[in-house]
Parts: sequence; structure tokens; C-alpha cells
Amino acid sequence: VALSPDRAALPDQPAVVVLPVPSPYATRYVSGAAIDKSLPSAVGAMIDWIINQSGWKVTERSGTEPVAVTAKHVCLLFRRFVSWQTDVTRPYVEALEARGLPHVLVGGRAFHEREEVEAIRAALAAVEWPDDELSVFATLRGPFFAITDEDLLDWAYRFGRKTDKGFRRHAFHPHRVPDVFVRDTPPEVAHLRPIAGALQLLKRLHRHRNSVFADSGDAREWGGASGVLHQLLGATRAHVGFALRIGGEQALANLLHVAELARQYELGGGISFRGFVEELRTAAETAQAAEAPILEEDSDGVRMMTVHKAKGLEFPIVILVDLTCRLSRAEAGRWIDP
Repeated sequence: VALSPDRAALPDQPAVVVLPVPSPYATRYVSGAAIDKSLPSAVGAMIDWIINQSGWKVTERSGTEPVAVTAKHVCLLFRRFVSWQTDVTRPYVEALEARGLPHVLVGGRAFHEREEVEAIRAALAAVEWPDDELSVFATLRGPFFAITDEDLLDWAYRFGRKTDKGFRRHAFHPHRVPDVFVRDTPPEVAHLRPIAGALQLLKRLHRHRNSVFADSGDAREWGGASGVLHQLLGATRAHVGFALRIGGEQALANLLHVAELARQYELGGGISFRGFVEELRTAAETAQAAEAPILEEDSDGVRMMTVHKAKGLEFPIVILVDLTCRLSRAEAGRWIDP
């Protein structure tokens, strides 16, 4: 059957655009690593220009009249989502989020590698194991409390235990908050009160982590995995902090997804707070989970999917990415015994 045009071409609008890679060279030759590093920002800038400045129009299947381009008309096609345990989509997601462009990652597997999910795992580990000074430090330094390096260093110098070699140790322990922060705090250490408050919160959560609820002053605090998590998020106002970030909708959705996992763990008979923490850690090390969806399939957002997922679908604007993927695997996919 002879090919025939299905719709008329739009004037002053190209059908094919060759998008150059800004920095494809390493020291002398074209480098796959250099392409992977510079292409996502170029793709993000191109999409931003198409949607916000180009004035281009496209024809949707539901009608014949051209309409202005929106994010849902654009699709990024990948050959694969993961390469050598590296998430190929992450640089493109960050490029879109940096420009405030909504996106839908169809089938992405980067949930446990997101910063907010790693921060939750570190905080829950600090609640369960107060002696794990690395997790406690990561929680203080991370997005929940966001304490500066200068204040943490000052705290460690003032209150850490000095060893024979001059190192300061055991400074960040929720059960060893100096008495100076319990009474009237002297002005010279008043700037360190947020650290003391954070450690006291971790101490309180540790004591109540396996309780149904516990009386704390005028309020009752619920324990268990979901109770501890909600108290942590509420005390640190994490919902607002993550929502105000660039791409905060996705971070907030992932945050609430972890809370839902905690509820499901308890509904399934899980009664140990440590069991949930270890379950999260095991899932991060072995499993691959999709990010929590923040957009419906028919909502406005740049689609990101593999060629396999896109079979049978149509998009007015398609951008081919993941240019460095080999056409064939270096290792054999099947072995045949003659």
C-alpha cells in the first residue's frame, strides 16, 4: 500500500529536528560518558523552549484543528532505564524538574535511590539504633533537620568525648544530650539548640517505637512504624519542606508512599519497628520499586518511557534519548548446547 500523508504539514514548523549534543568529546574523541553528561540538560532546555517559547502547534487524535503544544504532547524514548545499576532516567528527570516541567515516568525503578527515601531510611535507623552515630549524623545533616556543617562541627568539638588521638567521639547520641540544654541555655551555645531538640525528638521516638501509644505531656504519641514516621514528619514539617523544593510533588508523593508502606506492614501483622526498618533496607539493596505516581496517565506531563513500553502509542513530539546504548549486548543472552 502506497504511503500517503495523514494530515497536512503545519507551516513554519519542522517535522524533524536534529538536536546536537553540546559536549560530546572527552579529551580527544567522542565519549559516551560526555554525551550522557551533557545531553539531558540540552533535552530539558529544548522541551522548555518548545512548550513555553516556540509557539508550535500539534494535531491531536481527538480533533483536526491544531492546538498549542503542552507537556503531555512530548515523549522521551529510552532504550533502557537502568545501565550497570545506574538509573539512566535520573539526569533527564532532574533536567525537567529544574525547569519546572511536569513529567510522568512510566515504569521507572528509582524509588529507593531518591534522596527523600534514603533520608527516611537513615532517620528510622537512627530511631531504632541510637548508637549508630553515622545514621544519627546523616539525619541531623539531611533534609529533615538541615543542620549546617558548622553547627555540627561546633557541637562535636564542645560535647564530643576526646580520645587519646584527639578525635571527638560519641557527640551525637540521642540519650546523651548535655544538661545545659535541659535547663536555661547559656547564650554561647544557644545556636546549638536545634541539634539538642533533634536529638531529644529521636530519643522520644526510640522509647515509643514499639508502643501502641505513649503519654507524653499533654498528648498521646502513637508508636509503631507508621506512628513514628508520622510524628517525625509532623515534628520536622517535612511535608512543607519537600513540597517547596524543585520537583517537590514527586518527593512528597514518595514520602507519603513510605508512610503507606508502614501502614501496610502493620496491617500485614508486623509488630516490630525494627522489622520495618530492616524490610526497607533489604528492599533498597535487592528490589527495584517504581516511584510513586503523581500524575495520571491522561494528565499534563512529559512522558518518559522505554521503546518497549511505547509500542502501539502515538505522541505528537518524540525525542530520542539514551544515545549511548549499544545495539546489542556485549555478553551472550542465550546459550545453545548443540
